[in-house]
Amino acid sequence: MIFWLLSYFGRKFCVKILSFVVWTKFYFTSQKSVNGKCIILAPPKQMEVFIEGLAFLQEIDSNMFHRLTDDNHFFFVYVKNRTGSFDRFFCINDAFLSWGQEGVAIYFAQAVLDFSLMCLPAKMTRIETRTTRIITRCEIQKQLLNWIYQHSHSFDAALVKHYEEIARLACERVPNNKGG
Repeated sequence: MIFWLLSYFGRKFCVKILSFVVWTKFYFTSQKSVNGKCIILAPPKQMEVFIEGLAFLQEIDSNMFHRLTDDNHFFFVYVKNRTGSFDRFFCINDAFLSWGQEGVAIYFAQAVLDFSLMCLPAKMTRIETRTTRIITRCEIQKQLLNWIYQHSHSFDAALVKHYEEIARLACERVPNNKGG
């Protein structure tokens, strides 16, 4: 079975999935929240911020909330000092939680955009290069920043400025492009 998975999906995919399975076992003492098709796994203290972030997202943008909870299955895991994503699995850390419900809502919106702009096209074409990932990451950050601007009245000015810097840095990495 393992050899078939390796040959069909590739080594990177299998390592990521197995790593994910291993660290989710450490969270049996965590709380689980299910909101539509969105599953969140986190300790009780962090779960409160997740729930507040979901409610905040629903309040400021019901369309994005429905894309998160109704359109696809998303799985979020709290990991104290690590962030990352693979397909519909997302790790969220204290850096996002430190911004409270606003940071979590932005992370949820970023997850929806990440899945829509990076995972779906890669699945359809099965072609992914380092350059396409960099270009797509820039596009995700630009769209996320536009989404934040649309709802800027709901976010702290320092958080908006933080995401402006993230988008700028992501787009600077695009070959033959300085700042998007």
